[in-house]
Amino acid sequence: MSKNLIFIISAAAIILVLVAAIAGRYAAYSVSRQFGEVQEFWQDYESRPEYFYEELAQACDRLLADYGGSADYPFEIQVQDNPNVPEIIQLEKPNRIIVWSRNHISLTMVRLSDEAGFHITWKQDPAEESEWHLFIGGSEQEGYTVYTKKI
Repeated sequence: MSKNLIFIISAAAIILVLVAAIAGRYAAYSVSRQFGEVQEFWQDYESRPEYFYEELAQACDRLLADYGGSADYPFEIQVQDNPNVPEIIQLEKPNRIIVWSRNHISLTMVRLSDEAGFHITWKQDPAEESEWHLFIGGSEQEGYTVYTKKI
């Protein structure tokens, strides 16, 4: 091989290594930043007043009334430019809204992956059907209860 070709191949390899290192650092920074966002959301939502949780639960009830009659669960509700999404939910700026069943809805505030992030979930208690729980957490299925409503 000529010296020029060896130089070009070596330079290309160095550039690829640098690009990979930069991408790896960016990905690590991005994940770290997202975990920081989750922590900020958790602290913020954990300390909200009771009336906020009650209003948010009522807004989730309205969405379930509008969308909960589907037979094809789970499905996503368009968040932006959707007049059916109550103002209190619009103001919280969720990344997505998932209707899991006629009695289970979640708002994804920070999404780290399909299974992880920061979620606000409103659902009926499967063991005690007269109770509904609003909870926050890393899962759309369970978390820390911040509000309970008895029907």
